[in-house]
Amino acid sequence: MRAMMGGHFTKFLLENEGLLSAAYEGAADQLDLVSQTGTVWSTTPGTVCQASNASYLAAALANDHVVAVVADAGLAGMQDRYVAKPIIFSDEPEQLFLKAHLARLHDGNEFPGFSPGCSEKADISDSAVLTGPLAIADGVRIGPNATVIGPAIIGEGVTIEANAVVGATGLYAKSINGRLVNMPHFGGVRIDAGAAILSGAVVVKSAYFGSVTSIGSEAHIGVQTNIGHDVVVGPRTRISSNVVISGRTRIGADCWIGASVSVANGLCIEDGASVKIGSVVIADVAREQTVSGNFALDHRRNLLRHARALRDRQ
Repeated sequence: MRAMMGGHFTKFLLENEGLLSAAYEGAADQLDLVSQTGTVWSTTPGTVCQASNASYLAAALANDHVVAVVADAGLAGMQDRYVAKPIIFSDEPEQLFLKAHLARLHDGNEFPGFSPGCSEKADISDSAVLTGPLAIADGVRIGPNATVIGPAIIGEGVTIEANAVVGATGLYAKSINGRLVNMPHFGGVRIDAGAAILSGAVVVKSAYFGSVTSIGSEAHIGVQTNIGHDVVVGPRTRISSNVVISGRTRIGADCWIGASVSVANGLCIEDGASVKIGSVVIADVAREQTVSGNFALDHRRNLLRHARALRDRQ
């Protein structure tokens, strides 16, 4: 690979050259634009992301916010050499990307779209813990022993009940050089107007600088529910108690997620969908579809199966 000169990310690559196998350098000067790590779906300019398969690589190359890609060496023969952004191929792409994440490529940059401040019209319990840069709007109510860790944008009329935690660092444990490391979370949380985070719920901040875990307007997050990093919850969606929503899940508007549901990472639950109590969701849920069970399937089919089982017992 031709030697590359330039900014922070280029210096990082030179320091980790042993992990590199090849690179397409038609746009090598774009390496100087890298200002943070992120996902192939990043909405923050200056992102370098990891692409572990051909579909992720295609998504990364099509995303204007992604300026460079770390990809599996096995994908090297699948791409045109005249792509518009540099691809860094590696036999250990995850190791290279995780080390880039730990290198804090974003240091010195301002968190985009963020103006810290706390409204005098917010009602904040004396026992609440507020730390880091926060933007707290009019009418926000933060209950006893609640914790809000910035960067966090808390919209007008949001309620954060007792013992809830907004902006926590979640589980992102990865092996680096044979040692298990919980990767730092550099992003934030945004909770839009009128949303409610009920007692004991945890909303984990985004893993990536410039990105946020997002709770939509008038959404309700139930007691002792866990919302993972980089999750998006749409407006007016209701998530009941003791639910686990794993990282990078997208939940649309006007959805219902029943008590004690578990949702695997990276899934999409589309607008108006309903997930019944206790379901384990391992596949995307279509718009207005109702699912149930372990593993969650079409709810009507589950009820018919249950009815047949009851008939067979008689």
